[in-house]
Amino acid sequence: MESTRSSSPEFVGPRGYLKVTLCILTKGERAKIPLTNPNINEEIEGNLLLPEGITLQRQKALFVFKVYKGEDILKYKSTMIDILKRPQHYAKVLPSSVIEVTFAGITVSTAVQKYTSKPEWNEMLTIAELFPPLCQRVKIVLKITNSSLRAVKYINLHSIANDQEQGFLPTFGPTYVHFYSEDKFGSVFIGKVLIALHTQLQHVQTTHLKSTIKKSVMPINENNLFKQEPVLLFGAILCVNAINKRFSKKLQFALSVGNPNAQSLISSGGEGYPLNITPPFSPKPADEIYWYLNFEELIPCLSFQCNFPDLRRRFYNANMIEKLAIQLKSRLDEIEPYFEYERMQIPSDIIEAKLILALDCLATGCRKYIDMVEPTIDKYVTELDKEKLKLCLREMRDIEQLGKTLYNPKTKKKSFRKAQKLYRRLALLIDHPQDCWPNIIFHMIHKNKRVCTHVIRSETVVFSMVEEEAGSNCGKIQHIFLRTPLKLSNPQKSTMACKITVILWIGLHRHIDFCFHSLPECFRLPSEMSAVQSIPRYLINSERHIFQCRAHIYQGNFKYGLDKTGLSDLFARVIMNKLSARTEVQKAVLNPLWNETLMVTNIVICGSREYLKTYPPTAIIEVIDHDIRSYNDLVGRTIVKPSIKFRDEPYIQPDFPPKLEWHQVTKYDVIAGEILACVELLEISSFIEVKRTRSKKEILELPDDIKPRLTSYKIDVLFWGLRHLKKLHKMSITKPKISLDCTMDILESDVLHKHEQNFTTYHKELIVDLPQEDKYVPALSFKLFDNRCGKFAFVGNHTTKMHHFLIYPLTAEERELKLLEATRKSYDSMDSKTPSIDERTIINPPQIKLAPVTPEFKVENEVVGCCAFCKTFCKSKKNAGDEKEIHIQTIEVERNVVEEDEFADWWNKYFSSIEKECSSRATLIDESSTIKKARLKIYNDELEHQPEFRGLQDMLIPFKIIRGESTGDDDVDEKNVMGIFKGNIKVYPWPQHKNIEYVNPSGMPLINGYFQNYPINESISYLARIYCIRGIKLRPKDISGKSDPFLIAFMGNQYYNESKNYVPKQINPIFGKCFEFSGTFPFDTVVTIQVWDWDINRKHDFIGETQIDLENRFYTKHRAHCGLAYDYIEIGNAPWRDIHRPCEILERLCTKDSIPQPQYFDTYVRIGNLMFAPKLEEGEPPKSVYNREELALNVLHHWHEIPVVGCHLVPEHVETRSLYNSHNPGIEQGKLQCWIDIFPVCDMPPPPTVNITPQSPKKYELRVIIWNTEDVILEEDDFFTGEKKSDIYVKGWLTDTDQAQSTDVHYRSLGGEGNFNWRFIFPFSYLKTEHKIVIVKKERIFDLTPTEQKVPCVLKLQVWDNDTFSPDDFLGSLALDLRRMPRGARSSKKCTLQLFEPYTPQINLFRIQRIRGWWPFRGVNKANNEYILAGKLDVEFNLLTEEEAQANPAGMGRKEPHALPKPNVFVQEVRKQKKRLRSIVSNTLSNISSIRTESWWNPGSVRRNLEDEPRAGRWKEAITDEMISKAHDCRLKVREIADTIGMSKERVNHILHEYLDMRKLSTRDDFDPSDVNIRVGVEPVTISIRIIAARHLGRSKTRMAGLFVKAEVIGAEFDSGIKLKTKPLSDNCFNPRWNDTCKFVVTNPHFVFLRFSVHDQDMFGKLNLIGQATYPITCLRTGYRSVWLKNAFSEDLELSSLLIHINISSPNRSLVK
Repeated sequence: MESTRSSSPEFVGPRGYLKVTLCILTKGERAKIPLTNPNINEEIEGNLLLPEGITLQRQKALFVFKVYKGEDILKYKSTMIDILKRPQHYAKVLPSSVIEVTFAGITVSTAVQKYTSKPEWNEMLTIAELFPPLCQRVKIVLKITNSSLRAVKYINLHSIANDQEQGFLPTFGPTYVHFYSEDKFGSVFIGKVLIALHTQLQHVQTTHLKSTIKKSVMPINENNLFKQEPVLLFGAILCVNAINKRFSKKLQFALSVGNPNAQSLISSGGEGYPLNITPPFSPKPADEIYWYLNFEELIPCLSFQCNFPDLRRRFYNANMIEKLAIQLKSRLDEIEPYFEYERMQIPSDIIEAKLILALDCLATGCRKYIDMVEPTIDKYVTELDKEKLKLCLREMRDIEQLGKTLYNPKTKKKSFRKAQKLYRRLALLIDHPQDCWPNIIFHMIHKNKRVCTHVIRSETVVFSMVEEEAGSNCGKIQHIFLRTPLKLSNPQKSTMACKITVILWIGLHRHIDFCFHSLPECFRLPSEMSAVQSIPRYLINSERHIFQCRAHIYQGNFKYGLDKTGLSDLFARVIMNKLSARTEVQKAVLNPLWNETLMVTNIVICGSREYLKTYPPTAIIEVIDHDIRSYNDLVGRTIVKPSIKFRDEPYIQPDFPPKLEWHQVTKYDVIAGEILACVELLEISSFIEVKRTRSKKEILELPDDIKPRLTSYKIDVLFWGLRHLKKLHKMSITKPKISLDCTMDILESDVLHKHEQNFTTYHKELIVDLPQEDKYVPALSFKLFDNRCGKFAFVGNHTTKMHHFLIYPLTAEERELKLLEATRKSYDSMDSKTPSIDERTIINPPQIKLAPVTPEFKVENEVVGCCAFCKTFCKSKKNAGDEKEIHIQTIEVERNVVEEDEFADWWNKYFSSIEKECSSRATLIDESSTIKKARLKIYNDELEHQPEFRGLQDMLIPFKIIRGESTGDDDVDEKNVMGIFKGNIKVYPWPQHKNIEYVNPSGMPLINGYFQNYPINESISYLARIYCIRGIKLRPKDISGKSDPFLIAFMGNQYYNESKNYVPKQINPIFGKCFEFSGTFPFDTVVTIQVWDWDINRKHDFIGETQIDLENRFYTKHRAHCGLAYDYIEIGNAPWRDIHRPCEILERLCTKDSIPQPQYFDTYVRIGNLMFAPKLEEGEPPKSVYNREELALNVLHHWHEIPVVGCHLVPEHVETRSLYNSHNPGIEQGKLQCWIDIFPVCDMPPPPTVNITPQSPKKYELRVIIWNTEDVILEEDDFFTGEKKSDIYVKGWLTDTDQAQSTDVHYRSLGGEGNFNWRFIFPFSYLKTEHKIVIVKKERIFDLTPTEQKVPCVLKLQVWDNDTFSPDDFLGSLALDLRRMPRGARSSKKCTLQLFEPYTPQINLFRIQRIRGWWPFRGVNKANNEYILAGKLDVEFNLLTEEEAQANPAGMGRKEPHALPKPNVFVQEVRKQKKRLRSIVSNTLSNISSIRTESWWNPGSVRRNLEDEPRAGRWKEAITDEMISKAHDCRLKVREIADTIGMSKERVNHILHEYLDMRKLSTRDDFDPSDVNIRVGVEPVTISIRIIAARHLGRSKTRMAGLFVKAEVIGAEFDSGIKLKTKPLSDNCFNPRWNDTCKFVVTNPHFVFLRFSVHDQDMFGKLNLIGQATYPITCLRTGYRSVWLKNAFSEDLELSSLLIHINISSPNRSLVK
């Protein structure tokens, strides 16, 4: 919770935390509150609910809104109270306005400006909030306080800010914000306000920062921001038709942009109408529904002039990007069907050419945009304009580069998807948050009252002399549909008020000539125009033509009906200009066939020939549902662009006759269906007398050259049966029949009698005439009737498109040729190979492959003792030569107790298949060949949803019979389903050619029908087994967030209830149940599996269910009744489970599909000219002879590769089915994994049931011996010597951190080495099938049943640095999966992070009982977040079963039995000293960027700090006294040291001489450091220090009263003392500033340290140390320096530092360089 209210005295960010539980509930569902334990401390900051991209540590920011003034605030109508108060404003009252700004829950408002339409606020509203804010939208409200008018403007932060690397903070304006309000007649402009926003980040800690601040600001001078320009809006109304008859009185139209005088919208008569309002027109009737306005020669014009800021470049930028995006989108939409529909066999070169063209046009457009916009950056006014333009330029450059390099010919589809992403990036750049000019509002006025409006964005019609910058509709004809408000319209009628055809243009007034030049040539200006009146009130149309409109309406296809029966009585109405015509009513249809040509004659259209050719008048086609007793219902409407022909033009192709096209019919922007129609306009010489009415005899059909060409087709219908029939009018359906309607032809099925569900005569035919072109074919409609008392009552219908059932059968010769072809895809590549027919084609010929060569490693058969280890050590030592490093041989013991068959059960096969589906990792050495072959196919959804099986509807297709009006909601419409008709349809041309025999895919002649080889429609008994494996993400039903799920399965009267075998407290339960049902088709077709939640004291909760159609699975040619195993195994844990063997199945398929019987050879099978050979697994040796069943099974798995008859056969699988609950429709309640086997009842017994009982976990004991560590990171500095060290210990756990075990501490490790000899023991239960550890325990004391939890079998080891007074420091970690762990290194030298590479050798500890080696610890470099080597661990693992552990017990740590010896201290010390000596020698000549401040007089570890060159700016490692002595004796060594550390030779020589002089001085007998007179070669120095500031200082536990810094000299008595104490500060204790100076002399600088300490003093005078730092005087340099602070224990204080300036002067300048 954050401080958001203005009443808060301070803005301090988070004020607390609120714990909530979020859940998504459906209507009527109650939320269950989870139980919590208040005694448990929960991590708050790690579980905060924050938006994506928002972090917990946020900076304080001020969002400053400046509200300057408003203009054109709308006046409102007066009330009686207003008249009494202000009688001088009788008609209108001046508004009183106020601005409210709401952001992040804080609302701040300006003062109320009373009774003025031009208020001036000049106020600054500040809202304090953390940045980035959780709220992403600013709400600005303009209120008219003395009326109900209010307008809201929202500004999204993502549109006024950019969080990228070159981004900017939220900024806005100063610019005018336009406000609109919605009244009962439409949108109204109520004013504009000049507003600005900028954001200030608070870098310095600020106290007493209020959440809201209000101040006054100086008025802004608009002339300095933008230039006001006169703007002209011009519009010409070309046509007004389809006027609703409610508006049959006088009509006026008005245009406005911004806020015109409200009085100008309503006129009281006379001729003095404003230029933006037309004179009143009287509509004339077109028919009984619509009226029209007659504009023949004089075209009314509207204009509106006003002054606006010249901010057109905002429009221009958006228009250029939008046009580029639209162009790219249109090209991509043209290409997308090529990838979506596989049946479209488009050549690859065409797709490539189109895609390259789209990307080239995109790159060219981006380059043109950059060249046009880049020089105009300085012309933009506000900061947001400039930043947005820079962003657009960066994005355009990036898109241009991607457009040139994106295309890859090898991955066209991926390139296309990337091009779509580029379009989305372009679309994000179009919107601009700052307004330019107000929107254009088109008003319709009826009886001097505004009745409806239409809003047009100004940028769409803005003018520019550059075509790319102009609006897309500038000066072009556009059609506007005015809609009446809902309060004025009848819900049963259309809400369209009228259709207006207009030309709009908006631009600067000085460009008015371009406006008139853009008008069509047929329109000329009136001659009486004067210089004063430069804008005409009307245009003169010099030409007019008389046309006859012919609307050819053929058929329609609609999604739903509007009657209660689910059908509609449809007719179509065509509206052209002022006239209209309608078709006849097609009753009770959803796919009407009108086949009518509507003639609309004597249409007068004004305009030149060129103008009409370019912009022909459009026709409106409405589809209406006719109701006799009520109002007609509008189904939808569409606009059709006609083909126009003049008298002197020939009526020839390609323009004439026009072609029929499908047009989408929409209602309220929702697609309701489509209509097949076309419209043509034919010029006639004179008016023709037309009858008002017409008889049915006068109905004109479509001309033959327009009507689709019909040809004879045959419809084969498979009437299989009816399922799940509901009651009609509360009576059961006892005698149903199905009727198939295709245009005017009807095919009926037999009538089913009581207790019958399948039709007796199930195959029928119908010969119909259908269009030759596929796109013209009509829809098919299945209607269900019930015979009641001799009359058939309509029950429901189902409409479907015919395209899905159209086929073009093959001749017998073509089928034979296709069977001889062997076109297939290789397994090793995706290149298709099509050999000739004469060649013998072998699919997957046997290949001889050598087994992969793997690195050898020895596996001992028994535990190796000390002698073997010593031999290994001596051998490795001998091979290593002088290298003093121990090589430890990996000890590996194979477990002979575990047999492979123990793993090879069904559950192991199941989880291995899941692992193989989820990842593509390398095969482990523990996987036997049996497990490799025994695999399953895991489907992530239902089997019928797999694309290769086509919904299992290749034979039987379920058609839902629906009754009633469709609501568009699938869940509600499901209740209107009256039943399901199962059958099939095939439509193909008929009759056949003479002397040519056409056949179906099975080779049978089509003259006997398509479905002749289908099974007989009779009852079949079967046995079904439903294997339920597990549930996935079930919806929790208990308060604890879990469930106790159990299964219920039923089919008909057979019922299984597994409530006694519920799984406690799981949402991912493993069931392992098999339900067996006996049934008969067609009576038992659906089995239902339900998942419930078990409860002890109340009714069980229903979770969800799934229903499985067994009938479709049984009859499909994909053989879904029993999946094909990948291997044929007769005896074992995964035997063949089908009734028929693979050879029998293959022979049946060949016989059924009329192809040659298989011929078996030693290594392959031959079917016709195709030869199938098994594909060898990697590393599998080839066989000389294969079993016939294996060869046949290989053919079955590749059955889809056989032409014509081939299809995918269902493999052995597990499908994942979704669970649904009728109380929560459409919401998935979880998933259930299962598979189904269906066996027909015959003479052969069914195979035995597969045992899927879940395995129990097995108990193991893991013993981990921590021997040694090396190269562990050293984190601490020694308190006395300053050397790096660590106090190392190792911690490890297997299941939970609460059970972690730790070694003892190896103190004072100077080289990262540690010796422990410590044993960890971890007992655990392991589930082999899932490869996880099972933890069973009660979560709470009063739980009845324990909770089972499964965690990965991963051992985690960590290395830590022990600290006494502070928390231990984490150094590195090591995680090892016991089943897949990398092989350890033989020596510490070879132990690197490369062991964690994915392709390194891996082992399974469950098969390798014991192993020892070196593994690396991984740490994280905080600077770059990369992994680093944090140490090396010598560890031994020993995995035992529970029985083995009890037979050979061992103690933890170093306890008995089998206690481990303590580490040898002497050997440790020798190793430590040798390693330290090597480290000293090597580190002397290396560069280390750290400071080691130590006491110079310590004789044990004398080290001096050398400084680097000033250019490098960093310190070097100190040189020991031994190296300095050697360097003094050998000048060559000095040169080497200078070259190594990057320092001048003279500087190194000076330090060496100085050190030797001090060493000689310290060896004198009369040496006394406190005697000022004893100085040899030492010069005093003068030091000047200025303490400027500090940053990131920590806060003490008490409240600070004063913060100060002390500079103290520590050395001899004559130099020691406090030299400076700054003044105390209390107002800023985080980043304080002092700027205090001091100057002093140091007599003997080699004896002196300079110490800086920061203290704070509380109110009682007590001093608290904040930080300190100490440096030798000789190590300091002149200049500005950052002093990094440490705490009292010399531990680094992160980011805390002092900024000082130091100046050191001395006769010897080399000291201070």
